[in-house]
Amino acid sequence: MGVMGRAEIFDKSFDILRKYIKTIVLYILAFSVIVFVGMIVFIFLGAIIGVNLSIAFLSAGFMTNVFLISIVTLYILFIIGFGLCFQVGIIKIASQEFLNESIYADQAIKSSIKSIFKVIRVIIAAMLLFLPIIAVLAIVIYILSPKIEQIVLLGFQGQIPLIIFLMIFLFVAMMLVLGYITILSFALHVAIIEKKGGFSSIKKSYQLVKKNFWKVFGCIILFMLSIYAIYISLQSFLALILGLVYLIMKILNMQLDYMTFMAQIYSFTRWPFFMVNWLVISPLLTIMMTNLYFNQRFKKEGFDLVLRLEKLVDKKERKQLSDSLQT
Repeated sequence: MGVMGRAEIFDKSFDILRKYIKTIVLYILAFSVIVFVGMIVFIFLGAIIGVNLSIAFLSAGFMTNVFLISIVTLYILFIIGFGLCFQVGIIKIASQEFLNESIYADQAIKSSIKSIFKVIRVIIAAMLLFLPIIAVLAIVIYILSPKIEQIVLLGFQGQIPLIIFLMIFLFVAMMLVLGYITILSFALHVAIIEKKGGFSSIKKSYQLVKKNFWKVFGCIILFMLSIYAIYISLQSFLALILGLVYLIMKILNMQLDYMTFMAQIYSFTRWPFFMVNWLVISPLLTIMMTNLYFNQRFKKEGFDLVLRLEKLVDKKERKQLSDSLQT
């Protein structure tokens, strides 16, 4: 156990997926059912409570619009929170490779459910810290909106400098968003594994990314491209198999329309392909990010040495216990 290169992170990620595939699949299926039922109950009860409170506020003369915006914001926070809680279980399962723990599907589910408010705190902290950037971007867009309308109505003639400026502005805005996402990339891991609060998790994530920003950013892009490449490869492999089946049928003089054949086969293979992508491929990104998180801790904190010492102490204690039992 030590600092890993990109290739080692990839190998480690696939090894973790292979070792814990049963736990991961059981966790995703069970947690999906729980979230589905929970969301139905939450939406149903929330709608009833929201309607009753809005009627009460309206009769009392309060600002109903502000109340409705607050309710919608709360819904969005909980939906995003539940979505990110999916990752909590995968993080717990993947981290057992480093933390010398044994995490089963039921334990991962419990961790995910318990972490919902912790995840929401991280989301709120991230939104609050991003507000100044949003405000600056909104002011620039507001100032430029008449010029943008002019370009839309009159065309590009004579507006080349403004168009170049808009392209630069869009590029800068995109880089700011991507940069902020990169800084936040380990916030969830810190909150779950190190049990820190919202702002503390973001601060620790920033410390792990600092001075290695472009490496971390490059790794994240590489991970996403790799997952996409696996997805496309599976699609291409499926298309190749279907093409061979169609060719064999044509050789056997079976009268089949190609488009009809492909449409029918696609309808049969769509759900199995979706299940493989959902249960096997999609967890890979979270596993890779977990490995990258530990790798950054190994670099910045020497955390691998701490883990080795803990293992040595654990082995020594076990040996002492075994010797005492024998005597």
